[in-house]
Amino acid sequence: MVLHKSFYKYLAAPRKKNRGQAIRCKSSPDGSRETCGQRGVGFPLLSLAGATRTSNLTNKTMEKIAIGADHAGFEYKEFLKKWLEKKGYTTKDFGTYNADAADYPDFAHPVATAVEKKEFDVGLLVCGSANGVAITANKHQGIRAAICWKEELAEVARTHNNANILCIPARHIPLELAEKILDKFLHSHFEGGRHETRVNKISC
Repeated sequence: MVLHKSFYKYLAAPRKKNRGQAIRCKSSPDGSRETCGQRGVGFPLLSLAGATRTSNLTNKTMEKIAIGADHAGFEYKEFLKKWLEKKGYTTKDFGTYNADAADYPDFAHPVATAVEKKEFDVGLLVCGSANGVAITANKHQGIRAAICWKEELAEVARTHNNANILCIPARHIPLELAEKILDKFLHSHFEGGRHETRVNKISC
């Protein structure tokens, strides 16, 4: 938060009237400034002009999603793909395209590569336990794939670890929960700060 210098002058100035009255604030239409004061005496409390919050560097709207799964995750992938498209997301399905036995690296690598090259904002990988796709995806330097089997883990994966691929264990959670986990992942944002320092130390 950037406090305008007039805010401090306002606090330091003697006030005989309205003591104890709550300070009221009003945001500008574009949300970039907030003016606060008492009885028309206002000051710009927060100015974001020319400033960028650390978290905003990685919190652009996630609209393009690369998805993939092996045979164990095929059913979930198909359902979640339709759910994403219904919500207005753009998706690319890297396979598998049926429930026949398949090798998870064949689909995890293309998804990870697409996200790593920034062709897609995030990725979704599904297999039986999610271990295989996560291990494979995390071989890529620019990938932070997280296995999530409940909503809270999806939120922390984004807010603390800046995860860019969500891995779902299809054989261990119901389909309805998988949908909620994906929704939580897409609507959680990296907090930056101390977490960014740690994330920057992951690659080797």
